[in-house]
Amino acid sequence: MTMDLKDDSDLQLMRASPQLLTDFRLQLQKALGAKQYIRDSRVSRLISLIDPFQEDPQLLDRHLPQIVPDLVNRFLECVQYGHIKSKSGACTVQNTVAQLLYYLCKIRGEKVIVSFFNNEPQYLEPMLGALEACRNNPSATWHERYILLLWLSHLMLAPFDLSSISSDDPTIHFEPVDFELPQELPSITRRIIPLCVKYLRSPTKESGASARLLSRICLRPDMRKAGLLDAVVTWAVGFFGADRAQEAHKEHDVHACLGMLTFISRLIASGTVQEIGIQISRLFSVCQAILDSQSLKFLSSLAITRKLIVKTFRIIVLHCLRAEDSLTGLDVTATLEDVIGFLLEALSDGDAPVRFASSKAISVITFSLDQDMAVELIEAVIGGFEDNVLWEGHKRSVTAVNSLRWHGLTLTLSHLLYKRAPPPTQLPDVLNALLLALNFEQRSATGTSVGSNVRDAANFGIWALSRRYTTEELTRIDTSTIRAASSSTHHLSVLQMLAVELVISACLDPAGNIRRGSSAALQELVGRHPDTVMEGISVVQTIDFQAVGLHQRAMIQVGSAAGKLSELYWDGLFTGLVDWRGTGSNDEKSREIAALALGSLAKVKGKEVRKGMLDEVLEILAKLKPRQIEEKHGLLLAFSSILECSLRGTGPPTERRPQAVEGLSHFAEYLALPSRLKFTEIDFSSPALRPRLTAIAVISLVKILSLLRSWLSTNTSDSGDMLIELFNHCLHRNDEGVLRAIPEAAKQLCHSLPESELIRLVGSWHAKVKSEHAMSNPSSGYMLAIGSSLQDLHMSPQVWTSMFETLLEAAHPPRKIDQRVIALRALNTYISPDLVPRVRAEPQLFARLQETLLKSFNDYTVTSQGDVGSLVRLEALPIFASIWSSDIALGTHSESEEGNMEIQLYASLLRLSLEKLDKLRSRARTLVSRPRLYYAAIDDRPELMEKDVSSESYFRSYILFMECDVHPSIRRAVLEGMISSAAQGSDAVERTARIALAKALGIESTFPRETAEGRLDDFSVLEFFDLFLSTLNDNLGNPRLLPSILEILAFLLDMRLLHRLITPPGASDKSKSSDPTTTAPAFSFRRLLSLVQKAHHKSPQPALHLTALSIYRNLAEVPVIRELVLQKVVTMLRHPAAVVRTGAAEVLWMVFDDDGLGSSNAVEAMKQIDWGRRPAEVVEERSAITDMLMGAVLG
Repeated sequence: MTMDLKDDSDLQLMRASPQLLTDFRLQLQKALGAKQYIRDSRVSRLISLIDPFQEDPQLLDRHLPQIVPDLVNRFLECVQYGHIKSKSGACTVQNTVAQLLYYLCKIRGEKVIVSFFNNEPQYLEPMLGALEACRNNPSATWHERYILLLWLSHLMLAPFDLSSISSDDPTIHFEPVDFELPQELPSITRRIIPLCVKYLRSPTKESGASARLLSRICLRPDMRKAGLLDAVVTWAVGFFGADRAQEAHKEHDVHACLGMLTFISRLIASGTVQEIGIQISRLFSVCQAILDSQSLKFLSSLAITRKLIVKTFRIIVLHCLRAEDSLTGLDVTATLEDVIGFLLEALSDGDAPVRFASSKAISVITFSLDQDMAVELIEAVIGGFEDNVLWEGHKRSVTAVNSLRWHGLTLTLSHLLYKRAPPPTQLPDVLNALLLALNFEQRSATGTSVGSNVRDAANFGIWALSRRYTTEELTRIDTSTIRAASSSTHHLSVLQMLAVELVISACLDPAGNIRRGSSAALQELVGRHPDTVMEGISVVQTIDFQAVGLHQRAMIQVGSAAGKLSELYWDGLFTGLVDWRGTGSNDEKSREIAALALGSLAKVKGKEVRKGMLDEVLEILAKLKPRQIEEKHGLLLAFSSILECSLRGTGPPTERRPQAVEGLSHFAEYLALPSRLKFTEIDFSSPALRPRLTAIAVISLVKILSLLRSWLSTNTSDSGDMLIELFNHCLHRNDEGVLRAIPEAAKQLCHSLPESELIRLVGSWHAKVKSEHAMSNPSSGYMLAIGSSLQDLHMSPQVWTSMFETLLEAAHPPRKIDQRVIALRALNTYISPDLVPRVRAEPQLFARLQETLLKSFNDYTVTSQGDVGSLVRLEALPIFASIWSSDIALGTHSESEEGNMEIQLYASLLRLSLEKLDKLRSRARTLVSRPRLYYAAIDDRPELMEKDVSSESYFRSYILFMECDVHPSIRRAVLEGMISSAAQGSDAVERTARIALAKALGIESTFPRETAEGRLDDFSVLEFFDLFLSTLNDNLGNPRLLPSILEILAFLLDMRLLHRLITPPGASDKSKSSDPTTTAPAFSFRRLLSLVQKAHHKSPQPALHLTALSIYRNLAEVPVIRELVLQKVVTMLRHPAAVVRTGAAEVLWMVFDDDGLGSSNAVEAMKQIDWGRRPAEVVEERSAITDMLMGAVLG
């Protein structure tokens, strides 16, 4: 698969960001210019333009100064103007601005966006008033309240007392709170506190914003002096008491508890020891109670709770360590021990946010400890990497370790390195742990990979190590003391060893974020420590952050380029490719890519190295246990890829030179490999042994060993017999991956066999296929093998024809769909332009092939799996292209049977190029647009090369086939294709196809189109609808196409395109003129009515009757058939389906109402009946009303 930079989502965002932001600013200017309301669609459009930046928020930075101030100013205007009522389908300007500010906070962070808010104290009371108004306004959204709370917390930074800016309006009503407030509080505080208490319980972002506001106002010097901090802390501590906790649990008010905990965490984080020192012990006790109390288990079981407690503990410990005096009621030593113990346990927490918070907390605490205590804590972290790890030399097994704990430990170690907490003497142990983590891989019980987060954290650790430690400190480390390092790198410096490990990880790791993380760490390593890494600049340029984003590109292209730079990198990549990252991966696609990558690595080396690679692969293969099917699959693919690279570089067999063949002689020993593998039949049949993987690997091996045999011109029968036996085992498999690999392998195997042996082999395959046909249990592999071998087989014409007919028979109904698909694929493999004359030379065989293609083009079998016939239609298209690749004159109006068949085939091709499935339209279009396949009456039309097969212009271009002098079947096929897309396609395809029809017939067409002599032009609207009637008549018994034809007929009538054919009342005399050259023929509406009635007569599908009613509603406007139409609709009031009866009543009411008869007795009586009731319940009323309606119609 070709990989391109355009597939990289990050690059796509980077390239699209200027246009996205330009569009956003233009749309924003229009939105902000609105007076009161903005449409919901415009708001959604604005949000969609900035939402992609969540992946890379830094791209917004230089545009924020132009965006946020406009939003801030408009929000201030709205606040001062006052809140307005909401309106359906639109948002108020204030709500829109609040949503956009929220999304910007979500993308870029609250701190960055809040810094743009206006901090003038004059806006404090207006903002507070707006928040109070939102509280009493049900139409206000949480986005508005969230922004107002954030803005108020920003205004709380005012450097003077709140009492100096508080209004003394006696009419202000203060909301009560459930705790006692100090007496001497300014009015602003008394108004803010109830709002904060209310919104702390919110399940949205309001909770965090209100916690921020409450902590800010409590920590203000004037509010502390007034006693607000003590009152609020007392209330918060009491909130988690036993009685209150049980009450909250009964009410399931988890959000209230989380809001209070958020406030406590925010208060401790924002305050200094001097401000909150006396309160710390009480708050610490609350956090411990939450963790230990059974009544609060519902709260402590939440990840967000544990994360907040970890953050609170971290700040409390820092306050203890930085305090000059001991804190009241708190033993510093005991607190430190308890918190560190809790944090070490939290490193194995099941939730990632808790592990992240714990690792950061340990690093921050360690950095604040004295040197001896810090070293002990670091040793405790490093010691966690030795738990349950089994060593075998430098190899280790981590199957018994806890991957979550390893993630937490690695994160902690990385944070410690970032703060340069470990002394240089501990770096060998630290590096050992990091290398273990960088190569961490664990399989779950279901076989899925576990541990990518550990490797990701290791990348951060190596990046931090490179950044924080000097080159001298790192080069002094003895690599031999690092057990996790490979023995082949013990002679290297630590920096070079790390570079090799990072190259392996950046190129081969299955996770994209880890590959990029390793690339970033490698860039930091080379940049911070110049001239210490071999080919440092080149390797950084090769293993680019963007280049390694895609797995296949990273393994094959980037890996091969890195291997060329140095032997060290090549050795490391080869070792990694035959390990768990490559051929041992649990993902099949990754193993296939690894095999290709090994072949790419082999290209840069000579034949001796390639042979060494093959021998090492076979050595690993020999050590595998029978149950290691996936590893065996990967290694066999790798062996085939390396050997193929060695053979392909010598040139084609027809041009091989003696010295080239002599150079391949040392590969001859591998011809005996099939016998050494000791595969048995059970390996290809037992589900427990994953036979599909074995078959795919063996087919690749057979293909390359057959190529080797043909190169060496060996006639060793043993190797050939073994290859044939293995290949025959694979032919029993019907898996898609196996079937894709069979044709090429069969071709190579046939090339390597003598003619006599080849004839016997293909004869056995043929006999197998014929016997399988008799049992109606075909083996698809044998058919593909026959199709691949017939090109090179020199046999009697009778045998060749027999095999060809066998494939044709398998491709014919009533064979199963999967059998027909494979048979057509085998025919396509066989047929080439060189063999077309041989096929055409036998008229009967060629006629059968044409018949097969025609039936395949018209296969619309539908099962529970959907339109499975489309698989047959798809496989038939390449055969058509091969057979008619030579210059022939299609559609010459030949009356011969062969000419008629060719026209039918071409007509079917045109229909396929218009049908509902996008893939079929696209592939069929490529054949229609070939000049040599154009219908004789149609010139080279550039419109047919329209790239978008779902566009309006594409569908309109096919009207050309209907307007020219073409065979009737061509017109019929185009119409049926248009109907298929217009009625059964996707929403977009239906819309464009219908628009194309409507424009061609109505908007851009004039009827009648007459020449100067008064005759109609080649193709008129009348002729189109005559063709439509003919198509409807021919498909009355076609349940697939009939509903679509009626639906499009209803659409054309709704568009009033057929109404143009209604003969005006005054034209009756002209229509009877005896001169046919001056009179436009009339359209037969009676025939149309008759066909529609036949189409839905006795149909069990209510939808078909409803479509017919839609047609009748329009046909009631045609005077000549109006009475007949209404009679039919009246009779449908007796239909057994309630939905049909109701539809008929609606049609009658609409028709009579348009005629001014809506108030007639019959219509009024009809409106009084519930036509959805069972017929037996209203039999008398219904009979009387239908008689009245019939009388109204006839009268």
